[in-house]
Amino acid sequence: MEEILSMLRKDHEMFREILVSAEKELSRLNLKPKTSEERFELLREMIVITYKLSEFAGMTSKHRQIEEITVYPELEKLGLREEVRKLRRQHADIVKEINLLANILKEYREYRRPIEEIAENLVKVFAKIKPMYLEHISFEEKCFQNCFSILENI
Repeated sequence: MEEILSMLRKDHEMFREILVSAEKELSRLNLKPKTSEERFELLREMIVITYKLSEFAGMTSKHRQIEEITVYPELEKLGLREEVRKLRRQHADIVKEINLLANILKEYREYRRPIEEIAENLVKVFAKIKPMYLEHISFEEKCFQNCFSILENI
């Protein structure tokens, strides 16, 4: 169990770095390009951001599955049922937002809407995901620490 928790914590650090990096890149986007050069630059930047966020969404899914299959049942056995219930609710909320993000990225890949509109929607959804995800990671790590404390006292 300790190895799994260590791996999940490493994931959390990587997720934090991705979120900070993506936020910086999104904040620099010119959502109102006026020239063809500015529009091309927006397209170029969206390619990079789309790749990072697509990778993030995939890693998040795998990470969540590992937690729910291995860690959460153990936390429940240790008496952290209410905490696990909250973690699962947070997962459900995050998955909902990640799915919105995935749909926006799909629209981008399929050129269904103007790039400016897609970029603006991406910025809005990301602004919602980042604090949710950081709050979830912090709460989850407190639960992991409680798990270690309980195991040390057994």
